[in-house]
Amino acid sequence: MALLPNSFEHPWWQAIRSDLLTVLALDKPEARLDWLNEQARERACLNSRGLSIEFIDQAHWSGKAYEAWIDQHGQVPTRLSGKGQWHDLFNALIWLRCPLSKAQLNRAHVKASRIDAAGSATQSG
Repeated sequence: MALLPNSFEHPWWQAIRSDLLTVLALDKPEARLDWLNEQARERACLNSRGLSIEFIDQAHWSGKAYEAWIDQHGQVPTRLSGKGQWHDLFNALIWLRCPLSKAQLNRAHVKASRIDAAGSATQSG
């Protein structure tokens, strides 16, 4: 993740700048994941069921129902390299910064998917 020295100087980065620069300074993806999990524990990040949030390597995730997985297990699948790694890093940082908001958004996604599934079931017939 090569960056210019002033990549995150704009004020809109202020809320996550310190965490972002800390995690980017770690040279191995596994070290980044370890740091994110350490921070999640220290900050008591919980999902809406009260389960501790844990960031896991996406390679260890079943690939099924992302939001439901987080809701049921408290595990957030995270891409450590390649396409999508930036998206997942920012997602993790927002979990650390705004865990209550992320927990409620996750819960809303799960409820919406249940409503969609129920609607599809009643309309197919």
